[in-house]
Amino acid sequence: MGIYVNNKLVYVVSGAKLDHLLSLAAGYQHTVLEEWNRCGGASYTTINLTVKPSTAQSPTVSISSSPTSISEGASSTLTVTATSSTQVTLTGSDGSMYTLSPSGGT
Repeated sequence: MGIYVNNKLVYVVSGAKLDHLLSLAAGYQHTVLEEWNRCGGASYTTINLTVKPSTAQSPTVSISSSPTSISEGASSTLTVTATSSTQVTLTGSDGSMYTLSPSGGT
């Protein structure tokens, strides 16, 4: 028997029983459980899942600047690092907005 996730075989077991814990990424997951025999016969069940992140995966964001002290009117580079986020948006005091990837950016 085997487990497919998004059309990729991720687990195989020989025998008539399948009991396995898989870690899946957050989001939509197309899974298929398939059983086959040595004569070429097979049957399968499709299970479509939407995995939600656990509360342990709350988004975290850190920001650093270079230079470390920002003076009014002077130039500074901000580096944003994010984990478990879906979008990072920075809004400046002048109303400017910057959208970064879910992992952050510079």
